[in-house]
Amino acid sequence: MPFHEIPDPRPQIDALLTQTRQNLVRLTQAADSKAHILIVISVFTLNIALTQIGHEVLRYAAVVLLVQSFITVIFASLSIMPKLIEGDQKMENVHDDSTLQSIFAGYFIKYDFDTFTKLIANTLSDPKKTYLIQFREIYDSGYILIEKKMKYIRFAFISLLVGIGSAIVVLGITILYKTLNP
Repeated sequence: MPFHEIPDPRPQIDALLTQTRQNLVRLTQAADSKAHILIVISVFTLNIALTQIGHEVLRYAAVVLLVQSFITVIFASLSIMPKLIEGDQKMENVHDDSTLQSIFAGYFIKYDFDTFTKLIANTLSDPKKTYLIQFREIYDSGYILIEKKMKYIRFAFISLLVGIGSAIVVLGITILYKTLNP
């Protein structure tokens, strides 16, 4: 967004930015809670399925539940797994008038404290730059929420539902087969 499109400071803008951040935090917490619930349910299902592997009628349904539980745990874990940020930002990329591109931790953590202080001071010296960095932080938070967390949580829920449905079908087929072929 070019600087000329960024509005002058107003209380309404500050309130909107604050409210948007709070909503993103709540949505992120809800997504993390869903992921944790999916992990607990799947591990519980995995344990039950493991105990039923030896059962003549439940064996195949238990295998389906094992696979489903494992896949669900993987997707739910991916949704809450933090990205590892490595490397130092080169000092030659930082000039006297450089500003932070984002206040999202993944961007500024690469700088040493003195460089970070210089960049944040340069950013805060201009209200338009300050708004721009807030816009970027909201965008980055929303992007990660939708593109990472929600996507993997959706896959985990689909895995859970398909796995349970498949296990019920397999169990029904097994019972029908055992009934018709005693």
